[in-house]
Amino acid sequence: MARDMDSMMRDMDRLFDSVFTSKGSGPAMDVVRTKDEYRLSLDVAGYRAEDLGAYMEDHVLHVKGEPHKEDEDGRRYIVRERRHGGFERSLTLPEDADEERMSACLKDGLLTLVLPRRAKEEPRRIEVSLGK
Repeated sequence: MARDMDSMMRDMDRLFDSVFTSKGSGPAMDVVRTKDEYRLSLDVAGYRAEDLGAYMEDHVLHVKGEPHKEDEDGRRYIVRERRHGGFERSLTLPEDADEERMSACLKDGLLTLVLPRRAKEEPRRIEVSLGK
């Protein structure tokens, strides 16, 4: 029985991994699933909150960033390794992600989006009676 449960859990993890598909290029992103929510974290150091945006379309989350252009006072970079351009990432969400209650927060260069998970509906049992 335990072996069957382990196998089922591995199958569910594979299914979950196939649902969360990401497209686009941009900052590194982590996706964590708990029993209550999905938490997405993106490294966006150097971006301000007003430089970032997120929107939903057809159960796909889109995250965009366009850095604020500052006057560089004639400076010329010798080495520039940090990301400095815009980006867009798209992520297909699983069915139980509650898009209506999604929140986003930028703190210390980390953009965190939280999507609560909807409770799974239990099948409704219908009692069968004898016909008259």
